[in-house]
Amino acid sequence: QYTVMLDTNVTEELLQEGVAREFIRAVQEYRKQLNLPVNLRVDVILDTEEELQRTLTNHKDLLEENLLVKQFTFGHLTNEDDELSLGETKLRIKLSAAN
Repeated sequence: QYTVMLDTNVTEELLQEGVAREFIRAVQEYRKQLNLPVNLRVDVILDTEEELQRTLTNHKDLLEENLLVKQFTFGHLTNEDDELSLGETKLRIKLSAAN
């Protein structure tokens, strides 16, 4: 007989990683909508709240690897740029082919 104990506490680090992975999923779906080739390296500009900026910055390597991002920056985007939702958080995004 064996006993297995699991720690079911969700740490802040795990929550942030979950948000980063949800962001990856949302951007991959957005790339599909734009008909961007899967292997195309892109530059990403995001306009979002500070907390999400910190989370995404902390997982920048994960994002760059999974989304083939060459340059990842935060800046002000206009209403003409597209909006994505991560749960209740909204963000503006601009993707372009990397040089």
